[in-house]
Amino acid sequence: MALAGALSVQLNHCVPGPRPCELFMRTPTDKENPGATPEKCPVETTIHDGRKENLTLDEASFELFDCSTELETEEFYSDTAKVTSVYYEEMRELFTRATGSPHVKIFHHQIRNQDRLVSGASKEGISTSTPVQPYAVNAIHSDSSSFHAESMFKMMVQSMPEKCRTGRFLYINAWRNIADDPIMDNHLAVLDERTLVKPDDYIPVDLHGVGYDVLQFNLNARNARQHKWYYYPRMTKSEVLVFKQWDSDSSKAGRLCFHTAIKDPTAPLGTPARQSIETRAFVFFPDHSPNTCPALPKPSDAIDEVCDENLVRSASASLLGSLTYIENADAMRAMVITHFKTKYQTGGARAVLAAFADDEQGYHGLTKASAATKASVVEQLVKQGAIPRVDKWFQGPSATRLIIGQVMESRAVAAALGAAIAVGVNAVAGRRRR
Repeated sequence: MALAGALSVQLNHCVPGPRPCELFMRTPTDKENPGATPEKCPVETTIHDGRKENLTLDEASFELFDCSTELETEEFYSDTAKVTSVYYEEMRELFTRATGSPHVKIFHHQIRNQDRLVSGASKEGISTSTPVQPYAVNAIHSDSSSFHAESMFKMMVQSMPEKCRTGRFLYINAWRNIADDPIMDNHLAVLDERTLVKPDDYIPVDLHGVGYDVLQFNLNARNARQHKWYYYPRMTKSEVLVFKQWDSDSSKAGRLCFHTAIKDPTAPLGTPARQSIETRAFVFFPDHSPNTCPALPKPSDAIDEVCDENLVRSASASLLGSLTYIENADAMRAMVITHFKTKYQTGGARAVLAAFADDEQGYHGLTKASAATKASVVEQLVKQGAIPRVDKWFQGPSATRLIIGQVMESRAVAAALGAAIAVGVNAVAGRRRR
């Protein structure tokens, strides 16, 4: 029986087997030979009230912080520019407060609301890149692993100061309620990593999504009775739950956080749908000793005549994945159309691909690559059919129509937008073009 303030729920754990586990959210290619699907085992689990404990980021792998935001609820849905500027800056300050490091790179956010979700279903599979996603209910997982986090580190650090290439890095997430009312159902449950059996409890699973592949961990059912789960009842908009995706410092007790959404059996009928945003970032600790970051080639001034063929292959694959991501995310595609409209009008799809290959933000490891390497990447993208894919973006719906179409997924917002259109469609369209 659950203690006062705690919840008792069934959580699906994983049963290890002799074959590597794989999970496909997209259609496998002809060359892929899917392994075993993770076998699930339901376990009755107590989710404790985290407000009654002193749980910290470096010990438990998660921590609750007070952190207000100036954004209104609807701005999280309709004003991507404000989210990536004002809200990202709020989160950057929080990550610095939580970790002590000013070296923060935020690269992604995801909104979740079961009542306003934007379907990611397509012929390729189920995309997790739509503007509004459903909850991951009863789906225990880690978002990353050491292998995945280190590969991302190598890309993210490219646009950071040189000193961030060594020391320590932290892949981190910040989860917030964006509604004015407290969360009453579909809470985020997090697992105190100190209660795990290492390495037995970590079951590797290769997750194959539309536009990405990532090695995550599922949780072994064998030691479930000793695991200790927590949630924070009635989380408000002025609170943020920060948890780790991966910490390179092996001396920390909390380095990776298993988590899942849970249905609250005590939630009253008619409880409003949870509205939340999660924000992912990398935090760098250049003064940390000993060095726990993966080895990187020493940067040097690029020689324009030299082409790095290994980088061409890896960056081309990464950029092709980005194209798929953009194709499946209306909000992202709208931003691309707006940002590269002039470049497309003057130089066509190849000019847009060349801008991607310049990699100013360092997402694909090309920021400091030679001109010959970047040119070769563009040629590889062209050979693999990228030109018609980019053409389709700019010859399809306008950025304004894409964003308005995304917002219209909500009946409530559609009604409000309809009223606004009745008094001034040009003003509404102007706001949406940002």
